[in-house]
Amino acid sequence: MADERPALLWRHLGRAFLGLVLIIAGAEAVVQSALHFARALRLPEVVVGLTLVAVGTTLPDKVISVASAARGQAGVVTGNAVGSNIFNLLGVMGVAALIRPLPVDRATLVFDVPVMIGVTALTAWMLGRRRAGRAEGFLLMGIYIIYLVANFAFKGRVG
Repeated sequence: MADERPALLWRHLGRAFLGLVLIIAGAEAVVQSALHFARALRLPEVVVGLTLVAVGTTLPDKVISVASAARGQAGVVTGNAVGSNIFNLLGVMGVAALIRPLPVDRATLVFDVPVMIGVTALTAWMLGRRRAGRAEGFLLMGIYIIYLVANFAFKGRVG
């Protein structure tokens, strides 16, 4: 029997490539739909980006994290969250800025960036304790809900 590893490798590479193409197409659909949604409801685009687009484009990460947590694979959950955030901040913003300069509004500087820094510090502290349980999960979800409500309530007034 011949070695099947090369054929298996090509099959997995093909599936990965197909998945990447579908993710790119899906992301484009989410962004365009979210922009139309924002304009129809007269919402600031940044609010829609922080909610619908953020959730929609990170769903694959969330599914992987939930499935890994259910299997007790905490390292995958932590690595996925930390790695995804670092890649978004450095890789995605870096590529986007290379394509076109990114203007940053005052509301982002005085509201979103401090929240991001604070939540990052809180999460780093939690991970340093070597355990994040239900209480920490409820705390993080509560902070996210408060953050979303604050965005909808105040985003138009800060800029």
